[in-house]
Amino acid sequence: ILCALVRGESVAALIRENRLMPSMVADTINEALYDEIGDIVLECDGDSLTIVEDYLEDLEELTGTGR
Repeated sequence: ILCALVRGESVAALIRENRLMPSMVADTINEALYDEIGDIVLECDGDSLTIVEDYLEDLEELTGTGR
């Protein structure tokens, strides 16, 4: 999910197909990356996830993906 977001792809279908809650996905990813980044990297606004723009380059490097 994180790699797809970094590439600028929609993850709505992926989240729905796997019966996940967007807020839980954001919390899980944010917790996993907190020690590495030191802040939250994803924001959840209801059903959509967005990358905190300040950390996009860090996430591209970390995941080896990009737009």
